[in-house]
Amino acid sequence: MLLRYGVHDKHSIQSFKGESMRQIFLLVMILFASIPVIRATEKIVSCLGQPAFTQKGDLYEISLGSSLPLEGGISTVGKDFSNGLNMVFNLFNKKVQTHKKNIRLFSLDDHYSDIQGYKNIKTLREKMPIMIGVLKDKVVDLFDLELSGSSIGFWFSLSGAEPLFRKNNSLVINMRPSLDREVEGLVQYVVKQRFFENIAVFYEESRWGKSGLKSVEKYLKQQNIELRNAFSYPINTVHIKDALNTLIHVQPSAVICIAHARPTYNLIQGALSEGLEHIYFFGLSTVAPIQYLLKKSRGIDLPMSMIVPDPLYSHLPIVKKYREDMQRFFPYVALSPFSLEGYIVGKLSTYVIQKSSLQATYAGLMHEFESIVESNFGGLDFNFNRNNRGLSSAVWIKEQADKEAIKVLS
Repeated sequence: MLLRYGVHDKHSIQSFKGESMRQIFLLVMILFASIPVIRATEKIVSCLGQPAFTQKGDLYEISLGSSLPLEGGISTVGKDFSNGLNMVFNLFNKKVQTHKKNIRLFSLDDHYSDIQGYKNIKTLREKMPIMIGVLKDKVVDLFDLELSGSSIGFWFSLSGAEPLFRKNNSLVINMRPSLDREVEGLVQYVVKQRFFENIAVFYEESRWGKSGLKSVEKYLKQQNIELRNAFSYPINTVHIKDALNTLIHVQPSAVICIAHARPTYNLIQGALSEGLEHIYFFGLSTVAPIQYLLKKSRGIDLPMSMIVPDPLYSHLPIVKKYREDMQRFFPYVALSPFSLEGYIVGKLSTYVIQKSSLQATYAGLMHEFESIVESNFGGLDFNFNRNNRGLSSAVWIKEQADKEAIKVLS
């Protein structure tokens, strides 16, 4: 494009690119730096006492917002979660004449971008206070004031951001344990069941990736193990060249991947091409899309942690029903931990919405969530914890693609 407009000199091109990048970087920094100032001047009004349902004729409607990556390299997470969630909501809405309640879900694509995610939630918040399934940690952090003031709520986020686990955030409910808890289960498995000590971490250069790295270091120290090395890749890319070079130099026995599927796949392929077959890789549930692929194409097992039971092999009633419904509505879509998570989240949401009165406030809905204590929910053990706003602390490990996951933390 530059050459077309007559910029042929190499140094001119580099200078132009450098100046453009500096301007873009400055623009982004100004945007994010201004957000707290703007927010400090906004009036925070709690919506706990507001009606949760809007009457439409003889029906009552609740609106929920969702901002997830639906296109691009991370889209599998967002699409799968949305598939499971929408499937349950659509089934619920088909019985609207029975329970007189309808759920409207407004979904926007954030492209796994902090800026777009922030814009999406600002737009959605103008119409509704409750967001469901948000993924980006930074975006959650940017709404810290609203969360504390109960003017916005996050239900069942995929994010592990710290504000979601504060006991005073009354409009928050979590189904998945924190990122720290999932990492704890994975580290325990790697160290205590696989007996590795020479361990490195491959992580995404993001708030999420760096938080996961800190958790790995913490739990390794509890086992008197020092992390051998850590190497990263830039967010929203699959550029693993620098990470691969470090891996070749360090040559750990095991690599824990706080990373998404495609970068992890590229790193493993790169390691194999360099003759590093002796290195074992482990990942979070974010690597689920490549677990079966690696087993089928290269005969490699990629053990991963999960915060839901095995979507393929679990015999729990709720998972069996999930498989039946997926076969019915998405017969050509692969089962995954994230569509199962969306399905369970949908079931929890519709359970509370159906149980609540037509005149319920948002505080009333949250009370119903908080009343889920020592509950067997389709075979899952849910118990509301007021200290972290969570229903579950369970973590599973799926060692092999063709075998059922095992629970390592309850």
